[in-house]
Amino acid sequence: MAAAAFASLPELVRCLAEQTRSRKQLARLSRTSKTFHLAVAPVLFREVVCFTDETLNALANCAHLGHVRLLEVRLRHGEGEPANKIVQQMLPRMLLLEGFCWNAALATTTLTVLHRSCPELKSIRFGMPCEFGSRYLGYSEDREYSNEPSAKELEAREIYGRPDLTVFRGLEELTLDNLCEELPWWRETIVEVLKNSPELKKLGLSLSFATIGKAARYGERDTFDGFFYDVCNDFCAAGAPPLHLQSLKCGTAIIPDDAESLQSLTDLTYLEEVHIENETVWNLIDVITMYEDGEESGIVFEALGPAQCPNLRRLTVRQYRGDVHELFAASDDPAWARQVALSLVEVNDALEPAQLLRPSEKYPSLPLHLRMLDVNLDREKVEVDDEEGLEVSTVSQVLHDLVAGDDGALEGLSVHFPPDMGDDSFSDLLQSVTDILPGLISLTQLSVVLPGQFDNFDGKVESTARKLAGAPSRVRYVKVQKRAWRVWRDGDGTVRLEELEDREISDVELFSQLL
Repeated sequence: MAAAAFASLPELVRCLAEQTRSRKQLARLSRTSKTFHLAVAPVLFREVVCFTDETLNALANCAHLGHVRLLEVRLRHGEGEPANKIVQQMLPRMLLLEGFCWNAALATTTLTVLHRSCPELKSIRFGMPCEFGSRYLGYSEDREYSNEPSAKELEAREIYGRPDLTVFRGLEELTLDNLCEELPWWRETIVEVLKNSPELKKLGLSLSFATIGKAARYGERDTFDGFFYDVCNDFCAAGAPPLHLQSLKCGTAIIPDDAESLQSLTDLTYLEEVHIENETVWNLIDVITMYEDGEESGIVFEALGPAQCPNLRRLTVRQYRGDVHELFAASDDPAWARQVALSLVEVNDALEPAQLLRPSEKYPSLPLHLRMLDVNLDREKVEVDDEEGLEVSTVSQVLHDLVAGDDGALEGLSVHFPPDMGDDSFSDLLQSVTDILPGLISLTQLSVVLPGQFDNFDGKVESTARKLAGAPSRVRYVKVQKRAWRVWRDGDGTVRLEELEDREISDVELFSQLL
């Protein structure tokens, strides 16, 4: 009787759907009955992600496009012509669309339709394909022999060249990735969009490696050197007041190297999360030195400290370098450190955040305990501060330091294992990690990362997650490689794992990618 009454009330069913992030569960609910379908459909179709033209084609005739708030198109091969035509037909039926994410070749006409059709739009995330410049805009790798673009290249340039984002106003999120070719024009465009969006909360920028590689080879570094510095200063020169950004992503070749210009772009007291790519750009052809030599990168990490960024909660960097260490180790505000989650994109032949957990003669403020942290158990890859004459700590010491002095600060932990371990060595190391979990009284998110090749590990991913989840701890989410689970603990001590879908994974702070 109670179940029947519940099922007959769309309001209650809608409340149930609102609390469900799993798309599979939402789809099952929508097929239960007509009442369930009408109540669940607005939630099920609120966020739509398409990876193929076939998916877009199937969606084009969907009766629920009016419910879509976020449309995300991520074509695997970057092709855009069929997708642009389909989306241009769909957008006029998406009157409530708030977020538009596009990682493919974007036709300028698609932006025109988006602007005309979606008055509620607040978020644009636009990433160009890696080969966008040479394939779509007609630019050639070899200028000496290909000065004149072909008719096909000219046609492509007409379709995809210079997307006009300046027509959009009042945005709250803007992410432009892999910007290529005409960087001076892009700089002017970005400044204009920022001026038109004084309420912007999230900003992310990165430049195309192919473009900066070509510019470096042809002696045109001035087109990308100082790109972000010029954006900040041009924005200030236009008379615009500093933004109140909560999230800032500085991707490839976007270098915040001047505190004053950064503060002219945004009031740092509002910043809550920051990502900075602090690594030299290179591939098999080009090595483009973006930073100063040695451990100092030239990036103004000191501007992200407690005095300037009191509300910072998350900092993500490519590598843990000397200036990142200085930011925390020289801080005299342990309470600020306890609120910050520090995440690394990769651990390599570099310093390690675990040094923050040990006393230091050079830095009296140490040890510090952060809200989230990466630890590297591959001790052969770790360097220490030569000035202090320290030795590289053992695995046992690193794990001991995690627990010692932690009175509830640590909420998330990423553990990077050495590559190519044998079964016995891996089991012993996994047991050592499992043994410390009960001592981390506030740890709720745990990730295990294995770099490089690891023989026969695919079959052990779930068993590894079960091993970690089985420890008597408060861990609620476990991720091993790319798979993640929610941990359920029954009253009788039974531990159950529920595998998360992609968008559920991104809801977990430790597992999500910034922006």
